[in-house]
Amino acid sequence: MIRYCTLCVLPATKPDLAFSPSGECQACINYANRAVVDYKQRESELVEILTAQQKTKKTAWDCVAPVSGGKDSTFQILTVKRLGFNPLAVTSRTCDLTPIGRRNLDNLRALGVDHIDFSPNLKIRSLLNLNRPGFYRDPRVVFSAKAFA
Repeated sequence: MIRYCTLCVLPATKPDLAFSPSGECQACINYANRAVVDYKQRESELVEILTAQQKTKKTAWDCVAPVSGGKDSTFQILTVKRLGFNPLAVTSRTCDLTPIGRRNLDNLRALGVDHIDFSPNLKIRSLLNLNRPGFYRDPRVVFSAKAFA
């Protein structure tokens, strides 16, 4: 029998979903805790990290950020830009990019964000789609930041 979140009815079949003893999923717990997060403090920490990176960088970018075209990754890029930093957006192409996702990625480029849209070969893509444990430690798929230095 499939277990469901007692609040949002998200099924336990979602990868990496954890439940509290009372049956709430981690997404609902995080949502409830958002009121106690000090977002100004977290923004200050982000600015501190990116400012330190600016002092040591050897590229035109202040950070590298993964983007899928979804609302969360688009928001993170817009936030970094709003704070005055220059991100490099990187997408590892999936098999199911939606038209809205494509439009969001196009909009980021139109805003002046540099974007690398990476398409792994089909064998690697199929392994990524399996999301098997330990795969991301496989040396065949390690993407080195040294490539940008």
